[in-house]
Amino acid sequence: MFEIPQRRLTVEVRPRMVHRVRDQDRPEFEEVGIARDEGGYLLTGPDLPNGGRAPANWPLERHPYFLETSMPGVFAAGDVRHGSVKRCASAVGEGAMAITFVHRYLSNG
Repeated sequence: MFEIPQRRLTVEVRPRMVHRVRDQDRPEFEEVGIARDEGGYLLTGPDLPNGGRAPANWPLERHPYFLETSMPGVFAAGDVRHGSVKRCASAVGEGAMAITFVHRYLSNG
């Protein structure tokens, strides 16, 4: 909880879900087939294709969207993603981008 004295506003912040992929062994990602790098970060978009081909077990004709994991329709943003900048502002931007890709996925598959 923190206060902003200029406006006398009190905001209570509660995280809903946090995955610390690198620091913990997260077998559920492997169980559902989400690819990770050697450090445990989730591989997404351009980091997934192998030699210009779609990743193994990719069921769609298109390549993965930029923040899409190896499971179609599942997106990763922020620190959990391989190659991310590891800064709060970047994570927020990636989260906004992920929402755009979710809408595209829901519209086009």
